[in-house]
Order: sequence, then C-alpha cells, then structure tokens
Amino acid sequence: MLTLDEALELCRKEPVPPVSSETLPIEAAVGRVLHGAVSSPIDSPPFDKATMDGYAVFEEALQPGTSLQVRATIAAGQGEIPADLAASGACVRIMTGAPVPAGAVQVIRREYVREEDSSITITTPETGRNIVGRGAHLQAGQTVLQPKVLTPADSAILAGLGLTTVTVARSPRIALITTGSELASPGQNLMPGQIHDSNGTLLSALIRETRCPLCRQLSVSDDPESIQAAISDALAHADVLLVTGGVSAGDFDHVPDALAQAGVETIFHRMAFKPGKPLLFGRRESQHVFALPGNPQAVFALWTLFVRPYILRRQGITVPERMVSLLARETIPHTDPSRSEMVLLALDEGQVAPVPSVGSSHLEALAHAEAWAIIPAQAADIAAGERVDARLL
Repeated sequence: MLTLDEALELCRKEPVPPVSSETLPIEAAVGRVLHGAVSSPIDSPPFDKATMDGYAVFEEALQPGTSLQVRATIAAGQGEIPADLAASGACVRIMTGAPVPAGAVQVIRREYVREEDSSITITTPETGRNIVGRGAHLQAGQTVLQPKVLTPADSAILAGLGLTTVTVARSPRIALITTGSELASPGQNLMPGQIHDSNGTLLSALIRETRCPLCRQLSVSDDPESIQAAISDALAHADVLLVTGGVSAGDFDHVPDALAQAGVETIFHRMAFKPGKPLLFGRRESQHVFALPGNPQAVFALWTLFVRPYILRRQGITVPERMVSLLARETIPHTDPSRSEMVLLALDEGQVAPVPSVGSSHLEALAHAEAWAIIPAQAADIAAGERVDARLL
C-alpha cells in the first residue's frame, strides 16, 4: 500500500493540460487564479503626496516660534500647482492626499502650528517628513502581482493602478457525484436506516470557494447501473470528477468498477492514511477523477491534501502549505500507528489539544476544530509539551 507521501507525490507529478485564460472585470476576478504577472502601468503614487493635513514648508529643521507666511492652499485632487510657491519664510496649506508643491521638504501637521489669517507659527517640532514620494509604492513597469488566488485587497491594488480588467486562468469544470442508498437530501424526512447527504453540501461549498464551475451534481444509490450512468454523464461534461462513497472493497462499493468501465485508468487506489485509506485517483485522457470515501472527515482531509492543490495546479499555481509550530497542551494520541493519521485540534492560548471524535464519520467534530495535524506512520503519540506542526483552519 502506498504511503501518504507517495500518494501525494503521484498526484503532484501527474501531468495537467496547458492553462488557458480569460479576461474578467477586476471585481469579478476575486477568488480566481491570476494568469501571469501584472506590472504597474504608472508610478504609484503618481506625484509627491502629502500624508497629513498641514503646511508644506521649504526649509528643514524649523524650530518652535518660527513664523511663516501662507502663500496658497492645495486640496486633494487639485490639478495645476503653481511652480513659484517655494520661498524662504513661506509655506503652503495642504490637505492629505494633495500633490506637494515643488521644493517642499516637509509637511508640518496642522496640530503642530498656531494658525492666523495668512500666517502660522510653529508650536511643536515636526518629527516626520509626511510626504510620500512619486513611485514610492510602485514604479511604472514594476511587478505588482505574481500568479496567485486573487483577494479583495488584490482587486483594490489593481483598481488603484487604473486597471479595470485582469487575465485569470480558466477554471476547470467540476462534476460531483455522491453515492449511497442510505442518503436523503437535506430537508427530506429520514426513512429507517437513512442519513442526510452532508458530503454533497460540503464538497459543493468547497468547490464554490475555488470559483470553479460545478457543471454536474448528482446523487445516486448503490446500484451499479445508476453509478455507471452518473459517471458517464459527468465525464461527458467535466474536466475533474469527484465521487464520494462506494470506493472501498465492500459488496456495494461499485465505483472502482464503474470508473474502469468508463475508461478511467487508476493511478493509485488506497494508501496508508487515516481517514481516507480508500482514495482512488485516476485519469481519462486530460480528465482526472478523485473517488473519495464517504466519511465526512475523510472528505475534508482529502480535499485539503489532494483535490484543492490539484485544482490550483490545473490553473498554473502551486500553493505551499501554511504551517505553524504549536505546543501540545495534552497528549495527542496516534490511534493507528501503521498509517499516517489526521488529528483535529482545538486552540487554547497558543497551544493545541485533540478534538474529541468518535471516528471519521463524526462530521460535527469539524465544528470544534481550529487546526489539524498529521502524525506520520510509525510515530508515537504526541506528548504534552511537544511541538506540533499544525495547519490552521
């Protein structure tokens, strides 16, 4: 059986199709993957700019008691600035964000002076320059953003550079099939032996977070013909297929055979990881399939470790895992040392403790988890006081 690391490496090495792109308005591009670097078309700021309401002065190290004549007032957004304002013993009243007149060396904030009709007297020494120079943030031609998942802050940066559109990677189309004769849709009354389908909601929400189109979402019973028909339909429309349930070795686990009949070649099936041992990863030409076990904790773990990184790689980026090193407040047990194991963790003043869970079907345990970690195969329990490499949720 593959180790977790071996399975991850096979997934990372699997070739993906060339990335295509599309251009979107910047406000519609948040959550999408930037395709190629973006360079600034302008200097930012495009002029020397005041960072305080106050008075622009033309001499350095002015001391309290110095009086200056006010020669003009400059507001934010003001266009033409007279070129002859600089003079000894003079100043210019200026507002935050306004262009600084030529020759100004400092802006003395308004609360540091005593104002009269056409003059000021300095009352407090000014310690800051309070001017941000042209191009201090970015210079024209300088790289602003590298390929990444765009955030609201990124959209504001692009807007601040005068851009209205941005080129993003085209998102893969995803299909989702949940299998299980025991599943009832949320809102339906449960019959004896049934449970509500939570995996469909979990995965569709995670897919929406990636901004990938969910082109098919199907729920089928543990019937070979129904599963085969659903897989054929999904593969006719999707670049990536996710299936949950029916992937292990039980009498009603029909997914592996149905995938094979649909022309999906298995890259690997099963690995030494808890929860998520039965994971199947396969390909059909440029399409890829992740068949996940039905337990919700396994679905969460495998999405995070395998599916989301694959979806991002299909859009041209690799995002390193963000890890923090925290102390274990109490013993974190390794319940199956023959496998790598995910443990859900709660945070408490910079330390972590295991979240009580009765197994990988215990969906509600995720509500109490703020982080999680992987204990490697053959490793012992993590003792209280030891360091834990944790992934924050």
